Amino acid sequence: MAAASVYGACRCNGFSRSLEEVVTCARVEYSRVKHAYNVLNTELGLPARPPTPGAFIPTMASRLEVSTEIQQRAYDLATLAEENGLSIGRRPQAFAMACVYTAAREHGMWPTQRDVASLANISPNTLRKHWKALERLT
Repeated sequence: MAAASVYGACRCNGFSRSLEEVVTCARVEYSRVKHAYNVLNTELGLPARPPTPGAFIPTMASRLEVSTEIQQRAYDLATLAEENGLSIGRRPQAFAMACVYTAAREHGMWPTQRDVASLANISPNTLRKHWKALERLT
């Protein structure tokens, strides 16, 4: 319940922390924390907004160790995608990493999709799907 409360506080205050990150720090099973958060949210009616990919850009950019220029371009891509509804229904951390990957490629960095995907804990196929969608948008 404590881990679920931390996650709920992060969500309500706009901090970009995934449930996986909270679970890892708490060392509790994912399903238990998710269930506890759902109970808290239902009972208390938490004013949590859905996280956006833009909120995860700094974390993902840090994992890939890119420059602030690339990070800013990734944030611009995330904002553009949000405005066009491209990121709706997609996992924000995965979409954020696709934005960082796209920006890195635009600036001459050529990391492998497998390496980038592993940093975001997603499959290379998911990264590729989001990256292609971003390419069509820009």
